[in-house]
Amino acid sequence: MTVPISQVLSLSALNALARSRGWPLCADGEGLFYLPETRAVCALWRSKAVDGHPPPRSEMSARLLKPYLRLILIHERVPAADGHRYRSRLMGESVAEMIGEASGKFYEEYLTPEMVRMWSAMAEAVFVHGGPVRFLVRADGFAKMKLAGEIFAAPMLTAEGRPDLLLSAGRFSEAWSWDELAAHWQHDMASSHGTAVWMS
Repeated sequence: MTVPISQVLSLSALNALARSRGWPLCADGEGLFYLPETRAVCALWRSKAVDGHPPPRSEMSARLLKPYLRLILIHERVPAADGHRYRSRLMGESVAEMIGEASGKFYEEYLTPEMVRMWSAMAEAVFVHGGPVRFLVRADGFAKMKLAGEIFAAPMLTAEGRPDLLLSAGRFSEAWSWDELAAHWQHDMASSHGTAVWMS
């Protein structure tokens, strides 16, 4: 399954698409993260970014990301005849425990068609945004358990300098209620991102 080149999504368009399709996700590009892991990976990304532009993959090394490798998923955008396909290049242990080991596989090889659409739309929106994006996601559509959590996602450059790699890191828990996450996200968007104590 390919993503049409015409499918260029802003984060607001992604949120609208998610509501229309019933996808359990909220996205924003404010650059604020609640969890220490997502905050830390975002800080590493920013430390390697140059003038706000995505860092090369070589700068986001396994040594640099070592404390968070369990939570990491690196995606690759691959050109196709009528758009893009996405492949999981590297999958951390915690991610693999949730959805099964899929390093090197295209989305359509391990996700349902609707999840391929959702993940591809999320990735496209991150590339369009060009910087860190926070996702609040309910993962039971693709994971083995009912989980909700927070994901950091941001683009990286290939060795050839193309912005076709996406770094993501997230943590999920059965203890978090999706309804509560979504309500807090809506509150944050309507207020000034007050300090959150509901996710720990």
